[in-house]
Amino acid sequence: MGLQFREYYLESWKASAQKTLDNPRVREFLAKFPKELLEKLPLMQSIDSLHSSMRGYARDWAELASAHETSGLYKRIVDFANLSGGLFVDIGCGAGNLLLELAKRKDINLIGTDINGYLLQTAEAKLRDAQIATAIRDKSYIGFEPGRGLVLRPTPVMEELDLRQTNLVCDDFRDMHNLKRVLYNHGRRADGAFFTLTGGKSTYGPGEFIKMISEYLAKQDPEQQSPEQHDFFDVIDPIMRNLPAIVRKGGSLFIGMRGVLNSAQSSDTKEIDTEFGRRYVGKLELVRFDSCPIIDERGYNGITISSAPVRKGEVTPDQERDMRMENGYQLGLLEVKVK
Repeated sequence: MGLQFREYYLESWKASAQKTLDNPRVREFLAKFPKELLEKLPLMQSIDSLHSSMRGYARDWAELASAHETSGLYKRIVDFANLSGGLFVDIGCGAGNLLLELAKRKDINLIGTDINGYLLQTAEAKLRDAQIATAIRDKSYIGFEPGRGLVLRPTPVMEELDLRQTNLVCDDFRDMHNLKRVLYNHGRRADGAFFTLTGGKSTYGPGEFIKMISEYLAKQDPEQQSPEQHDFFDVIDPIMRNLPAIVRKGGSLFIGMRGVLNSAQSSDTKEIDTEFGRRYVGKLELVRFDSCPIIDERGYNGITISSAPVRKGEVTPDQERDMRMENGYQLGLLEVKVK
């Protein structure tokens, strides 16, 4: 698919960033950082880098997602879900390959969300090529948040969307404000949601100025601790916190986390189940776990995969290498019920 992107994000981001920087409270925040550091990390250049990174990521991920589609991975995910109709959300929908597979099922209505507008454009083209009625709300802006600094934010979607067609909506999965608005405007929640194959390539996601400063300082001072790596629950916690506002009681979230699993991890879910019970007691329940093979992603333009879906420190690099040689990459599939 020779997609030609609509190019309007960078101009909008820079205009909104300048407006944000002119805010007295933001100026007060930035005054806390040494002037020479800010000069080494010019904000407008960081927006150029963010734009280039997200645009390139969209093309890279579209290539990899096509390989996953050819391998039948998206069909296996939908078969695992075993849907019987309703409204479903794909959180972090990427290039739209899972949405396309879901749309083949009867009586399914879909909303796809992603912070990357270029990926939303890619998904839009894919769905429309398949003659699936699709609407897109892909705009975003640079705002300010305490604790994160200058960040990319989705432009609020205030109007009522037609849920009879597939809707693609710019949103941040860490708070899902736009998705909540869309559902609230219809007075309903989704029947289920998907969160699969998230991440896979390092970007400043999305444009976190404080994170950039931390990583810059870490490079300058070898004694300084590097940014902490995230484990399975660090990644899904924001989804879980917001899930009851997104999915109706009795509905499901289907999670697909890439990794390398040994035979014990793939067959015995006791530890994961216990951790779910501890974290989300009375709200969510892990009801099913399975896994399926996934292609080795490392050759696709810098795409990488996370470690096995276990807590920090449980798998050393050497153990992960041995597990990969034994079993190859796997996609861990989980179904979580909203109580």
